[in-house]
Amino acid sequence: MSAIDDIALLRDRQGRASASIDWDRVITINYRSYMPPDALVIDVGAGEGLQSRRLRRYARPSQVFLVEPDPKTAAKLRFQWSRKRGMTVVQVALGAETEQGDDRDTDRLDDWTLPRPVSFLRVSAGGNSPDVLEGATTVIARDRPTIGFEYCAAPHALTRISNRHDLTVLDLLGNVVEPRHTSEVLAYQPAVIMLPTEQLGRREHHQTALRADVLRSIAAYRPLHERLRRWLGV
Repeated sequence: MSAIDDIALLRDRQGRASASIDWDRVITINYRSYMPPDALVIDVGAGEGLQSRRLRRYARPSQVFLVEPDPKTAAKLRFQWSRKRGMTVVQVALGAETEQGDDRDTDRLDDWTLPRPVSFLRVSAGGNSPDVLEGATTVIARDRPTIGFEYCAAPHALTRISNRHDLTVLDLLGNVVEPRHTSEVLAYQPAVIMLPTEQLGRREHHQTALRADVLRSIAAYRPLHERLRRWLGV
């Protein structure tokens, strides 16, 4: 199967519109499958902490840095995680340059001093996501983390970054995404995995299990209104 074949399977043959799929759950399945034991995770654009909370439960990383620029959201995260071991909230934006502003500061991840290599980097910073990776060039070259790249509407930026850092783009069913198919894949699913190319050797067996888990999750998920209709028998 290919990325385009699986989109055709889900969208065209099974009639599953993108909006009908619980992508947050699918993303969690992917992140857990690519994350090594005792990982150090950087969660950029942590938001309400959904993925960090799920990763802590299912993947059990040893240390997670939740990076969130919004002061109110960061304060909520601190309250939530203040007593949890290995969870650190950093109120800052990550980008390509270090800047100080009136409403928020911006850091480069390359300027951070971390206790050990980064195993997994989640980037969910909207239009600023490519800049986050531009500011993490040294970290990516040195640590070779797997990258979860969410909500990027710029296929050309994805191709440029993957070529620059020797990363292979995978969809959420573990298929390699060819550059000419990037736009269609991103139009259907909200995230991709960027895997260091040297790690592709273990992909075949890994993809079989991942694809089965994702398809099982998609088949089992029912939106709230559909569950209510089934429960009411209408």
